[in-house]
Amino acid sequence: MKQFTLPDEVEVLIVGAGPAGLTAANVLSAKGKQILLIDIRKQIGHPLRCGELTFQDIFPIMGFQNREKWVRWNLSDDSEDMVVLNRPVMENDMAREVAEKGVLVIQSTSVTAIGEFKDGKREITLQSNGKQQRLNARLTIIADGVSSATAQLARIETRLTLDEIASCMAYRITGAQLKYPYRFSFQHFMEIRPFYFWVIPSGKDEANVGICVHGSRGHAAAALLDQYIKKSSAIDGGTITDTIVGSFPSAPPLEKPYRDGIMVAGTAARLISADTGDGIIQAALSGRAAAEVYLSLAGEATTEVKLSIYRKKLNYIYQQLYESLDRRMSGER
Repeated sequence: MKQFTLPDEVEVLIVGAGPAGLTAANVLSAKGKQILLIDIRKQIGHPLRCGELTFQDIFPIMGFQNREKWVRWNLSDDSEDMVVLNRPVMENDMAREVAEKGVLVIQSTSVTAIGEFKDGKREITLQSNGKQQRLNARLTIIADGVSSATAQLARIETRLTLDEIASCMAYRITGAQLKYPYRFSFQHFMEIRPFYFWVIPSGKDEANVGICVHGSRGHAAAALLDQYIKKSSAIDGGTITDTIVGSFPSAPPLEKPYRDGIMVAGTAARLISADTGDGIIQAALSGRAAAEVYLSLAGEATTEVKLSIYRKKLNYIYQQLYESLDRRMSGER
């Protein structure tokens, strides 16, 4: 991405260039809105900290035309087709696409302070390339991931305890023998319930092989992963070419993911399945919902009352996530 001078005011500031933030930026840019999309990483999409398995309809939800290089592999299960994304490439390309549509995209940038909602906007302090700058935003869409630091600045409680975090570690393994090269597998072992071990093929002889454990056992993830790879009948042999680490909230979703001039989307709002770690589709849907709510206001102030429709638009997602949490808790017992 090119280096830009930050503006003094924007219609919408989007924090985080993952599936939620990119979807919101794409939907809003199609309507000619003035958007600033920032990301704390030096390169959008890198490093990969999350999963890549999701549903085939991810691209129409996000509003992007699928490119072959964005998909590592196509899978099928008993109910519907799924894809394994190449997220580093996909997200970087998508950021370039929205930039071509007029979105100002700036990397290595984070929010350090959020002012009170006044005269229909908030003053936001950004740290970018070692410098601080203030700007006014009519709306800020927060999509910066687990335990969102930005949402906390807006006095939305997103901090998580170890009991509310699932720690994940995975290898990308190539040159392996896969029992089911077109199907993924999740296995629950008694030692790591309510979490799991997975093998997700990303090619005929390549797979993402990982483990998800309780946050308090994150230090043991590597040893457990090596142990369960040896036990697994789904994969044999191969060479580890990459190691991926991350975490996701296993707590209930934020019941009120909005305030005056603020909406929280994706994993920052804990919109992720507690029993499988699936959050890509929820992120995209929430990013689209946030953009649609803003467009529906048609110039009205982005007050908390007006933004409350955002939570209502996500009711069906919340219901699914509560059911997922119930399944996880049942597994614990």
